[in-house]
Amino acid sequence: MDWHELPFQRTRDLSCRMVAWQSVSGTSGEAAFAEKLRDLLIEIPYFSANPDDIILLDSRGEPMTRNLVAIVRGQGQRALALAGHFDTVSVDNYNDLAALACSPDQLRSALESELSGRELSEQEACALADLQGGDFCPDAACST
Repeated sequence: MDWHELPFQRTRDLSCRMVAWQSVSGTSGEAAFAEKLRDLLIEIPYFSANPDDIILLDSRGEPMTRNLVAIVRGQGQRALALAGHFDTVSVDNYNDLAALACSPDQLRSALESELSGRELSEQEACALADLQGGDFCPDAACST
């Protein structure tokens, strides 16, 4: 990946890449997420030059999950810490589209097709309009 792309496209690409890593709570995907994230961060020139600024810490569970701590060193005395979690809820609510739950662009297309082919409730009509408008991706991480 070219890290000099426009910031929006780079951010969207990274988000969609991470969304593709299935990480349903309690699964091996959740347990593998931190290592995948570390590998992704190592692609960034700062972390390529400073790999020791990324640390994985054992957390809990079987399989063992990990927390990732990364620091970007600056010149001042202040710091900013960001925290989050890697696990997701089950994708069973996607029913026949569950296999696409971690593929935002494919999921969008499938949802548009499904919703376009039948009578819709008011909420479904709003969802279809959002999907067709181009400013919404069916995963919050990939919203444009």
